[in-house]
Amino acid sequence: MSKRKLIVLLLALCVAAMCCAALFGCDGGSSYCVLEAEQAVCEPSYLSSQAVITRSNTHSEYMTSNGKYVGGMYKGATVTWFFTAERQTSCQLTLVVANSVESSSGFDVGDGSVFGVTFNDNIVALPNAFVSQGTQYGDCWEEVSLGTFRARPGVNKVVFTALSDEQRLNIDYLRVSDAGAEVKEH
Repeated sequence: MSKRKLIVLLLALCVAAMCCAALFGCDGGSSYCVLEAEQAVCEPSYLSSQAVITRSNTHSEYMTSNGKYVGGMYKGATVTWFFTAERQTSCQLTLVVANSVESSSGFDVGDGSVFGVTFNDNIVALPNAFVSQGTQYGDCWEEVSLGTFRARPGVNKVVFTALSDEQRLNIDYLRVSDAGAEVKEH
């Protein structure tokens, strides 16, 4: 194989690797990993009346990260994300949510009455955060910083549990920002 063909092949492989990393949201070279809700484990399943996968309004300037989110989550429904860390590291978790009840007023989620979160089976103390008034398409997204945690080497688990039937959220994604250790969707 000539030198020129080899260089073209190597460039093509590099471009393909970058495209795959962008497509799947978790790039080992970056300091964060985006875990999509629609690719997580959702209970009840998407086909039940309590948790549905929904495509957002494609004409909105507030598009979700990939155009899909989990909505219609009533009390007891869960979304579970798994990610791996190459070694023990500190990581910051940020949840992106929206008020899923059309025309309902905004509400505070910091008291744990709307949802709960566990990280590696430990309860997360939720900070005060306000979710704006509900919209028809659920595309007015709010970032809720859950805090900084110690990720263990290997598989880590984050579970969101809906705790209310009246105040419901659409879930877009969970962002895991690490402190230098590689994190990847599991």
